Formats: sequence, structure tokens, C-alpha cells
Amino acid sequence: MFSTCFSKASILSFIFFSSNLEFNDDDNIIKINFGGYNVEVVTKIIPRYAETDQMGIIHHSVYAVWYEQARTEYFTKVGMKYDEIEASGLMTPLVELNCKYKRPAYYNQEVEVRTKLVELSPAKFTVEYNIYDKDGVLLNIGRTTLAWANKETFRVVNLKKERPEMYKMMEDLLESE
Repeated sequence: MFSTCFSKASILSFIFFSSNLEFNDDDNIIKINFGGYNVEVVTKIIPRYAETDQMGIIHHSVYAVWYEQARTEYFTKVGMKYDEIEASGLMTPLVELNCKYKRPAYYNQEVEVRTKLVELSPAKFTVEYNIYDKDGVLLNIGRTTLAWANKETFRVVNLKKERPEMYKMMEDLLESE
């Protein structure tokens, strides 16, 4: 696997000319590995006072909300908006959520959530979130696993069979080991 750092313009040019994905200049894409797109999107968050406990530390329940915010931004930036997915008859119910607290985050301390797709099967996918402070210190690691379900029946669907083009797009985003 060949992996290196490129300028944002180089990455955007590579993606534009190598895929059917479209990205805007404001997108926070920080890494591409050849052999797969391995897109990692950065979401910046400034914690609100309402998200803290009495000690000024971000409450543990907030991280799941941040994961959802980052996952929504991730899929929007790779051209798979959640509202469009739902309008097409699919939903993505949460199956599992893991959260590991390394260091506390504080009120008004800007953090960035680095989000990427790490696992994919025809029935479900897993997204990883690494939350860092402005100095690059890892504060939190999270993972969510979501299923592909029919919006009407709530039954799990095989995305590879039902929507092969969407499954292929997800495969292209998957991190290559």
C-alpha cells in the first residue's frame, strides 16, 4: 500500500478525475491512500456550555451526538446525503456504539472529529471517529455500526444486491489495510 501526504488541490484533483465523487474546495479531506480512496473527513466542533457537566467537562452523553454530526458531514461530503438515502427508501439504524474516553474535552475548547469508514458488509457498515484537541492530543475514540434497512418494513437489506452502485461507492471509501 502506497500512502503519502498531498496538497488539498492534488487530492481533490485525484478524486475528481478518478471517481464519480464530487467535492467542494471547503471540504476537510485530509488523507487518501492509493488502493482505495480512504477518505477521512474532519468536522470541527466548539463545545457549548449546555454540553458540559458542573466541572466544565464535556458530558459523556455528548460524544454520541458528535459522532452523528461527524458521520452526517462525512456522508454529505462524499456525495451520500442521509436525507437522499432515506428518500430512496433506506434507513441506517444504529446497531452498536463504542466510546473510549482518553482525556476530557472542555467547554469552548475547539475539537476536531476525524471520521472514516472502517468496515463494510452487504448488511451493515462501521464508522470510526477520533476526536482531537487543537494541539493534536487524542481525546476520544468511537465507533458506530449501522445497518441498511428498508424504510417501510424496517428489515435489514443486502445493499450489495439492492443498490450495487451505492455498495460500490462505499467499497471505494473503505480503508484499505
